[in-house]
Amino acid sequence: WAGILIRSFLLQKYVRSFLQNDRLHKIIYTLFIDDSLKNVKAANDHGIKGIHFQGADNLRLQVQAIGIHLQ
Repeated sequence: WAGILIRSFLLQKYVRSFLQNDRLHKIIYTLFIDDSLKNVKAANDHGIKGIHFQGADNLRLQVQAIGIHLQ
């Protein structure tokens, strides 16, 4: 998982680095969680799965809904 707190232009740079560096995890294995819906939409627009953080209980449900099982 990669945690990022960035603006859209930095997100583009981050995405490019994933695409260019084959030693990093593939971008499909990246999950972006942020309390700003604007940032989550930017992540989604760049091919990164984004979840809008709206509290711990909601986050747990959303993460489990995409197939990540938490203990």
